[in-house]
Amino acid sequence: MKCVLQLAMTVGIAAAGLTLDVGKAEAQTYRFCNLWDFTWQDDWAAQDYLTHVPSTVGSQTAHYSWYNIVKDGTLIDYGWLDSEGCVETTAGPGSYLLRLYPAVYDGAKSFFIYPNDQEQWQTFEVTRQMNATQGHITQYNRFGSSNGLANMAAVAAHGVTRPELGFQSGEHYVAYTYQNCPGGAAACYHPGTEAMYLGEHIRADNFATQRRIWQKSIVGHELGHMISSRLAGGPSGGNYTSENCIGENDDGCTLPQECQCYPHVKSSNGAHCLQSREFLSDAAQEGFGHFYATALYNAPNQPGAFAYYKEFWTYGGTIFPPFPYEVGLTPVGWLEAFCLENDGGSDRGTEVDWQWFFYNLNRVFNSSNYSMEDFAAVYANSPGAGWSSWSELADSAAATFPGIKGASWQTAGDLYGVNH
Repeated sequence: MKCVLQLAMTVGIAAAGLTLDVGKAEAQTYRFCNLWDFTWQDDWAAQDYLTHVPSTVGSQTAHYSWYNIVKDGTLIDYGWLDSEGCVETTAGPGSYLLRLYPAVYDGAKSFFIYPNDQEQWQTFEVTRQMNATQGHITQYNRFGSSNGLANMAAVAAHGVTRPELGFQSGEHYVAYTYQNCPGGAAACYHPGTEAMYLGEHIRADNFATQRRIWQKSIVGHELGHMISSRLAGGPSGGNYTSENCIGENDDGCTLPQECQCYPHVKSSNGAHCLQSREFLSDAAQEGFGHFYATALYNAPNQPGAFAYYKEFWTYGGTIFPPFPYEVGLTPVGWLEAFCLENDGGSDRGTEVDWQWFFYNLNRVFNSSNYSMEDFAAVYANSPGAGWSSWSELADSAAATFPGIKGASWQTAGDLYGVNH
């Protein structure tokens, strides 16, 4: 895999009309360490990772990112940065141009980020004038301030260094940061193209344009869909509600407002939301995305801070995004409190209940914790490899993990109200 990736990057170098000079002119060592800048519209300081002070720019170590170095007009080096985002050169004093690509490869798994599905590289450059007195002094470089590709590169560089986030050896991950999904949605993971899309949404109320790459919770949510799909092909969904409570069309909807998205959701897709009553498969799918975004930005084994990116309705009125809350131990129980209806919530769920279920099984149940790979195994081993029935999932968990761990699936389901 590495040879293939290096070949792809070398083709990009050749296309730039550069030649490689591997000669080491003088015994002068320079160490360049590099950072991806990022900025979010929905950052929350309570999160542990990829945060920044409001109205400023944060930075993330550019672990394993692709680089090349041009000295005095001649290409002298290229490859993957090390685990600290650094590279050393002994080419001597002169003018150095460092070029960073939004591509990450740690020797086992890769993540490439492009503006769109034409897959043309957008690169980032810093120039350094180095003299003889700067040897053995680390030079820090920041790349991509206020650029969406750098946002995604920061997430990728962070994600691949955390094994608990489910990135798999041998897998190649792709994101398009300025393109809507096939079919027009503003953000998605598309299993047909095996890529994330982060495009733009035009609000239904004021027609303002919102770009998804600036919303860290959406980035994390869609990354969660990509991880779950790569691990086990799903879960899958898309119908959301059987009660005809879809988007801005309220015709025929029989659910209370606590259990639907109409008319309060304006800033995003109104087909589903955190509180809407959905088919179990859809609630689990979207709840997993919310859980993954929470895990991505928070340290393990503690409650997790999450900022929801759509409107949320309560008796006190509409809460506008970003809506920050902490995912902790105390159950929300939204379906059971508001949305059971006459069928008792059979094969139904809400995204918020499933978010808390996944988060606590993954991070709080101690010796019974479920990894991303464990969730995938339960899904893959359920009849028909689907999330359509709670009983099928619970039986699969018990069979896949006999004993306390398997039983904890049912325990957590009962506690967080997803056992319908």
